[in-house]
Amino acid sequence: MSDMRYNIIFTGELQHGHEVEQVKERFAKAFSLALDRVDQLFSAARTTLKRDLDAEAAHHYRSRLATLGMKVELEAQGAAGLSLEPLAADSRQARSAAPGPEAGGSQAGSSAPQADSAAASPRMAPFRFHGDGREYFGIWIVNILLSIVTLGIYSAWAKVRNKQYFYGNTEVEDATFEYTADPKRILVGRIIALVFFIAYTVLGELSLTTAIIAWLALLAFMPWAVRQALRFNARYSSYRNVPFQFTGTLGGAFMAFIVWPLIGTITLGLLFPLMLQRQQHYIIGQHAWGTAPFSFAAPVSAYYVMALKLVGLMVFGGLILWGLAVANAPLLVLSTLGIALYLGLLAVFNVRMANLKYNFTSLTAGQAEHGFEANWEDGSYFKLILVNTLATVFTLGLFTPWAKVRAARYAAEHTEAVVDGDLDRIAAVEQERTSAIAEGVGDLFDLDVGA
Repeated sequence: MSDMRYNIIFTGELQHGHEVEQVKERFAKAFSLALDRVDQLFSAARTTLKRDLDAEAAHHYRSRLATLGMKVELEAQGAAGLSLEPLAADSRQARSAAPGPEAGGSQAGSSAPQADSAAASPRMAPFRFHGDGREYFGIWIVNILLSIVTLGIYSAWAKVRNKQYFYGNTEVEDATFEYTADPKRILVGRIIALVFFIAYTVLGELSLTTAIIAWLALLAFMPWAVRQALRFNARYSSYRNVPFQFTGTLGGAFMAFIVWPLIGTITLGLLFPLMLQRQQHYIIGQHAWGTAPFSFAAPVSAYYVMALKLVGLMVFGGLILWGLAVANAPLLVLSTLGIALYLGLLAVFNVRMANLKYNFTSLTAGQAEHGFEANWEDGSYFKLILVNTLATVFTLGLFTPWAKVRAARYAAEHTEAVVDGDLDRIAAVEQERTSAIAEGVGDLFDLDVGA
């Protein structure tokens, strides 16, 4: 089986939840193709994108296309590498625009090695989490005790220590993440938030006029606070010594976290899925690794599918509970099933949100486009949060460090990065770019107002 070779076949089928026009645009951008050429490729009933690949290269190439939203097949060849597919003239013309041996020129000898190299470049890079519950317990308990003794002042330092532990133990492509925030800035941000909350409460009690003023001030403060927290955490988070950035506008934050929630409420929840999509688009799409931007392309329809599943599960579980209540089932049984229903809904929501977030996120660095693949599952995640909840309750909260470590390990084990190219080389380029940008960034309002 070591001499088995494969062709990459595309029949026009897309990954679930992807829109054809968006996939075409991403495909054209990823491989620098004209849209008319891409239209020809997608209109063909059967197209060979790559020929004569070994198993590893074929799987890497399939994963690369999956991040763009395309579903392809691996067609086995004979040992001699002969194609098993009868090719039509229109298909050959479409394939000439696609990346592969056919696009490399007329001489197969010079183009084949280049094509194999391109095919082998996109690779799956699993996330790994090396944290340990017992080790983290020591950090966690000290953070709790010092925060109590200092009346909450140490909580800013506790946040930094927590993030540094989880960032430093999360690895992908032989490198871990870093968190370099100054706790004093976090403390100042929390003091600002506390002062605003006290002022809001006092003004709300004085009169109707001051209550309205306080409410309007809250509408202005919340988007600013969210944006500041996102900017702060991005700036002081880094990978391979390249910091992240968040460039979202205040107007975008106001739309995502004030306007859309209000619209969702006015429509009795009918537009909540759209609200979630717009919030994710604002958060993810405005981030960058250095100067390399992230993009988020999850369709709104995927959020409505998630909402329908949640509503269906809620109705089904509610009917069961109602039937048991009518039958005078013991309160313990009703309470247990109610908690199980809540955890089930939470599991479905978190799993769908995680898969949407990662599977529709890409990172463009130069000519390379990287992506992510997540395969969070309802059953395994439900088991995770069920065990974490029960263990935390029965240990009076002492299991919390192990619960957080187990959750982080689950996320890492069910998420992979699709890497295209040499990350060290890309990081070196981004370090030069971001160092020049950082020199011009002022520290005014460089505060974390979040929790």
